[in-house]
Amino acid sequence: MDFIEKNKFVIQRTAEGYFEQDKALLLELRPQSRITNDLARANRFNKSTLDSRILLELLDLTTPEVILANRAKKATEAASPAGDAPAAEDAPAAEDAPAAEDAPAAGDVSPAGDVPTAEDVPTAEDAPTAEDAPAAEDVPAAGDASAAEDASPPPANDAAAAPAKKKSQQGNPKK
Repeated sequence: MDFIEKNKFVIQRTAEGYFEQDKALLLELRPQSRITNDLARANRFNKSTLDSRILLELLDLTTPEVILANRAKKATEAASPAGDAPAAEDAPAAEDAPAAEDAPAAGDVSPAGDVPTAEDVPTAEDAPTAEDAPAAEDVPAAGDASAAEDASPPPANDAAAAPAKKKSQQGNPKK
């Protein structure tokens, strides 16, 4: 198969959906491939490019029919879980599952006690209203002298009240 035929096959058949199947076939046929390191770092942004590189290398190793058969085989295995899937007898039985009546009710508190119940959640009826607000005569006005008497005076800014600085914080005095 010459390069033009290989390139045409790669362009027509490159798809991210077959990346894992093509990767598995390549690693089966050539475990020490030159693109193995790139395959280990595959992500959703470079899968299409890597799939085209995989196909080019696979076409050096095998025929296009084998590649397409591998893709079809893997697709049918994924559609019918009879291959590697556990048998029905291995699945947990329905009676092993907890019954619906054993489940806690919606308002029940967990054993830790940290889940609020419906009674703990505030409603619109619990919201403060205008009647709960303090009366206008209880709130001091901004320029009211009685409010100034209740408030503590601001701290003085004189140097005597401030603690002395350490010698290391004072800096170098110029002589």
